Amino acid sequence: LDTTEERFPPRLIIQIWDNDIFSPDDFLGQLELNLDRIPKEAKSARSCGLNQLPSIPQKQRNTIETVSLFQMKKMMGWWPVLAQEDDQYSLAGKVEMTLEIVTIAEAEERPAGKARAEPNANPTLEPPNRPATSFSWISSPFKSLYYIMWRRYAMTIVGALISLLLLLLVVLFVYSMP
Repeated sequence: LDTTEERFPPRLIIQIWDNDIFSPDDFLGQLELNLDRIPKEAKSARSCGLNQLPSIPQKQRNTIETVSLFQMKKMMGWWPVLAQEDDQYSLAGKVEMTLEIVTIAEAEERPAGKARAEPNANPTLEPPNRPATSFSWISSPFKSLYYIMWRRYAMTIVGALISLLLLLLVVLFVYSMP
């Protein structure tokens, strides 16, 4: 009997699902990373986009920089999650992750719990930082607008209001001149 050995590249597949209570769960997208040639992480959520991934066709991305997780040992940052419909890719979300390769001895020395279960030490996972408000447009539309619009566009809105007031003052000045 001839034994053959097949080697596959080490891959990490992250899937994002919508956890519905009454209806079936919906698949939102996935991120597939080859750990030998993992794309460089984005340092912030704003700089994270489809142009980071090598699985995107060349016409939809720029040249990307890849690194080996086995050489770096630890990576921390943001990666885009893809949704594919027909042959088009779209951004389904963004995932912030810390990836770390440890030896068996290090894993036994510093055990990690599943999710936030004990021992929650390596790495320590804090509770999610979610707003304490409901995003229901019917029950609290102004809170929803605050979290969705104000935090991102506050300076733009304030600048537009100041410009509008200055324009109004100039128009009133010109109108009231003798």
